[in-house]
Amino acid sequence: METRDTLQLPALDAVNRYAILATLPAEQMLDAKALARCLDCSTRTVQRRVHRRELPPPITMGKKSIWTVGRIREWIDFWCRKVEAAAYGEAARLRNFEFRG
Repeated sequence: METRDTLQLPALDAVNRYAILATLPAEQMLDAKALARCLDCSTRTVQRRVHRRELPPPITMGKKSIWTVGRIREWIDFWCRKVEAAAYGEAARLRNFEFRG
């Protein structure tokens, strides 16, 4: 398995950086630097997102934090479904809202 030490990500714009997660194998391991690069953020932002539960907790290997691409994809899918459900609920609530002029 490759980590950031050997994983070379091409220079991509922010939209395509997220897309690279779809092209990597699910068992691919990423350290904090590689994950930050894929998500177009800093390693500190990765840590904050883990703390806020916006990203899954890492697997620790010694002093290194490691994530698998498959786990990141599952987490993103989970949150997308959760946000979509909330949006549908809000849309239903707004349909029942009466505007007064």
